[in-house]
Amino acid sequence: MKSEFTNDPNVKAAFQFAKALESYPEEVGMAVGTIIENFVNGCSWAFIPDSNREYLTYAEMVEKNPEMTSVKVRGGYLLTMNMDYLIQVLRRTAGNYVTPKDLELASAHRQEALVKLDKYMKNKNQGVIGIYCLNDSPSITIDGIRYPAFCVTLNDLLALCVRNGYYLKLGGHRRTPKEVAAHSREVISRLSLPPSRNALMIELCK
Repeated sequence: MKSEFTNDPNVKAAFQFAKALESYPEEVGMAVGTIIENFVNGCSWAFIPDSNREYLTYAEMVEKNPEMTSVKVRGGYLLTMNMDYLIQVLRRTAGNYVTPKDLELASAHRQEALVKLDKYMKNKNQGVIGIYCLNDSPSITIDGIRYPAFCVTLNDLLALCVRNGYYLKLGGHRRTPKEVAAHSREVISRLSLPPSRNALMIELCK
């Protein structure tokens, strides 16, 4: 029997998108399919809970792909994809599912997040912030306390720390951006993931 959804343009676009992704390695299709729901907010990453046992079948393939990383964090995994590569894949495969306007919006949100974080630092603010934020909200609430949150990666943060003369407080010790960059995977793995699972928390200091 013919499905009542066959002529739905959104469903058609989704099927065409999924089909086009089959031309890429399996782990790329998985990653794009996982990250896509966060993409419009400027994200090229996603948090995958420990309960998703299927993800473990992709972990080794992800590690071998130079455009992607998977880092074990508390309660799950942080899956990231190079933003430029993600946009390239979407341009080739997404068709009407992800429009040119969506691509522009995602890029604009990412740039806006960098500008906001730069401004936050220039105001000499110190303390705990959220990075790898999945929301379009400017804050993360934990135990009733609101923390500033930004749609940026650790590398984005480190570049702005260098520009604005900031350090990062890790394990009670002040670390330079260079020190953190040299051990970025280990640092990410030790950052706390709030109950809302929509950011990683890290402390800025002067």
